[in-house]
Amino acid sequence: PMTMNFLEIPASKIQFDPCQPRKGINQESLDDLAESIISCGIINYPEVSPKGDHFVCVTGEMRIRAMKKLGFDAIPCKVIEIEGDDRFARQIIENLHRGDLAPFDVSQAVYKLWKDGFGQAETNNRVNNDHGYTELARRLGKKVDWIIEQIEIAEAPKKLQEAMRKDEVKTTMVRALRKTPEKFKEKILSYGIWGPVMYIIFYLLRPLILFPAAILSASAG
Repeated sequence: PMTMNFLEIPASKIQFDPCQPRKGINQESLDDLAESIISCGIINYPEVSPKGDHFVCVTGEMRIRAMKKLGFDAIPCKVIEIEGDDRFARQIIENLHRGDLAPFDVSQAVYKLWKDGFGQAETNNRVNNDHGYTELARRLGKKVDWIIEQIEIAEAPKKLQEAMRKDEVKTTMVRALRKTPEKFKEKILSYGIWGPVMYIIFYLLRPLILFPAAILSASAG
């Protein structure tokens, strides 16, 4: 079990993790959290890890930002010994539980852990052709199929990734391509960001296109 100590740490001694999977801070949410802290105090302490003469935020970045915004000189924290991919995985898990991560950021974070061989002795020593999916799923508390979905989203063509990052294309559209035969998938993706949109439209209208007489007959009565 992980050892935790509870300390009040000078706010100036706490640094944010630049590798944090969440890439953006919602100012309105930060203001709301600050108001909640004024009203109710700190319900869940942030977690930090010692590094040299300072501490790195592990979880609870928004709470620390809110307390700094409120002018706290010292911030109550849980101090844990954790680093590298273990810290990154803990951040992903917390953000998934809170629903704080954008879908595209989720896929990028999971992909990073998978590429790093998280939970595996060696990245090139994955047994039974599992590619590390099962262990990563276990460590994140997710199903293997969900892990594979995130990896496939992260490996989508660059133009499609950029569109997902800007929220112009939903990750759900990319998921819809998963069971499409490879030759059709390549054709669909050749249309760039419009490919998944065209696929979804075709998928929804497929019964009408393939069986128009039966559909019209059923709708008539």
